[in-house]
Amino acid sequence: MIRRLNDMGRKRFMEKLGWLNNFEEEIKVWFEIVQLILLAEKQVKSEGLSQQSKQRFEEKSKKIGVNNGRVLNFKKQIIEHLFEEGKKIPKDQILIGTSDIIESTFGKYKNFSSRNPLKEVGKMILSIPVFIGKKSNDYIKSAMETIKSVSVKDWSNDIFGQSNLSKRIQAFNPKLKT
Repeated sequence: MIRRLNDMGRKRFMEKLGWLNNFEEEIKVWFEIVQLILLAEKQVKSEGLSQQSKQRFEEKSKKIGVNNGRVLNFKKQIIEHLFEEGKKIPKDQILIGTSDIIESTFGKYKNFSSRNPLKEVGKMILSIPVFIGKKSNDYIKSAMETIKSVSVKDWSNDIFGQSNLSKRIQAFNPKLKT
């Protein structure tokens, strides 16, 4: 019974995807190209970009068996690109090679600020360091105790101007002072 089901499964698989056997060599080439792309992406994301990026990629990519001229040409292009971008960077300096940190930070900010019905950037922008830093509760408490709210208000007014809420209040109730 199991053997018959196995044979049926194999037959159905070959009917649907058997044509891929004609492209075995091409699939190997694309597999190697994808491996090189993933290696370069991982390196730049985790180690950043520097003058040493080219060298590091060359060392790491030796583990990927390049047996095809197209793959070798693609690998050379990656190495050349890492070299060209790396030489723009001052010696002994590493630049962030991804926007993941920025995207994550603003994602957290948007999630946090979604509780604010007006959805405008204002004083809540000051919450961003809490999302990205490893600040202790004591550090945050100290900042809250030493910085006066009038200073934050003055800073906010200088940077952002009058908020939409205060503009609405003033427009619909001009007797109230905002």
